[in-house]
Amino acid sequence: MANLLALAVCTATALVYWVVFERVPAVAPAQARAMLAETAKPVALVDVRPVAAFAENHLPGAVSWPWEQIVLVKDVAAMPVELQQRRLLLICDSGHLSATAVGKVQSLGITDVWNVRGGMVAWTTIFPGATGDATNASLRPMSTLKQWIVTLTAFVVKPAYLLVSLGVIIVLWRRTETDLTALRWGLIWFWAGEQACTANWIAYGGASDWLEYLHDFGMVTGFAFISWAAMEGMDGRLIHFSAVKERCAALSLCLRCIKYADEPCGFRRIFLFSVPASAVMALLPLTADFKLTSYGSNVLGSLVCYSHTMVSQLFELRFCPVLALALFAASWLVLRFKRNDPVPWSKLLFSAGLGPLGFGTMRMALVATFSNDLMWFETWEEWTELLFVLGVAVVLWIFRHGLLVDRLEASETTAPAAA
Repeated sequence: MANLLALAVCTATALVYWVVFERVPAVAPAQARAMLAETAKPVALVDVRPVAAFAENHLPGAVSWPWEQIVLVKDVAAMPVELQQRRLLLICDSGHLSATAVGKVQSLGITDVWNVRGGMVAWTTIFPGATGDATNASLRPMSTLKQWIVTLTAFVVKPAYLLVSLGVIIVLWRRTETDLTALRWGLIWFWAGEQACTANWIAYGGASDWLEYLHDFGMVTGFAFISWAAMEGMDGRLIHFSAVKERCAALSLCLRCIKYADEPCGFRRIFLFSVPASAVMALLPLTADFKLTSYGSNVLGSLVCYSHTMVSQLFELRFCPVLALALFAASWLVLRFKRNDPVPWSKLLFSAGLGPLGFGTMRMALVATFSNDLMWFETWEEWTELLFVLGVAVVLWIFRHGLLVDRLEASETTAPAAA
């Protein structure tokens, strides 16, 4: 049921993603340059970056029309006069802010408007020196140490945690316990999302929004399943809150238990507080500002483009917290008003909310810390994922006799020898 719910959400959000971003008309830098050379119809290259960024570095002939001004325009008459009655080619650092701007301009009734795919980074990579100083903003030098860290992360760290996660999936493949099944599915979603990330960098140099979306969604869903696995494991193996015939670990605190007397449950009251508290935390990413940075760097002779796109930030800072809020609200309502056995569904919905909350908050922290040096953003995310996967593997290894060995085999192994 949980996996079907994840697939349904994935399909629904994929459709939303396609409608919002993939339908935007776009041209490559070479096509845009050819359009600018045409004389049949006047064409304007429109830079939608902030005024300060435009003043620092821009393409020759580009007209500044910042995104902050575009969103305020209500009709064509309010557009800058020099842009009216022209074919508009919109450009930004990476091509993502301009993609959003294309949709806004189209809403004014203008149809001949195009996004320049890849933005300034792609343009200056294909046409070096196009701005007069290509290294000023779009291409940045990187120290030798950083270049080797990037290489180590890409060719050692990422393959290592992919192999470890795949090994754990294989070990858990035939397990039927709820917590181990949830853990297996969490790692499957995580592994699939990371494969989409790998394919994006190999095939598109990290520029495919679609593959990046699949990467992000795999991470969110994986975290949700692993949160559910942790809650099920703690409940079923340590606390025994849901087990009707087993003593709850909190009985010494509550003194009287709902299982044996008409008493309110301490754990349930804590959960009724924890769910709204988590919902408040989900508001945190909603209040964060977007931080748009795009540039290229030379890594051991290869150009690497760094860009934390508007699409990704919309997913992390807007979609994820809204989804978490909806799931937390559903979890609280189920626990509060469902009469027959509300705990399983409430735990499932709460865990599902922890996935987008955890992912969105993690990405928000990384963006806020490393928005001006995306090399460290990418590096620390990969190393964090390595530690996470290794942590799962270490826990399973340490407690393998209780988690992975059948209880009958374990009892036979630990039983004292007969006198």
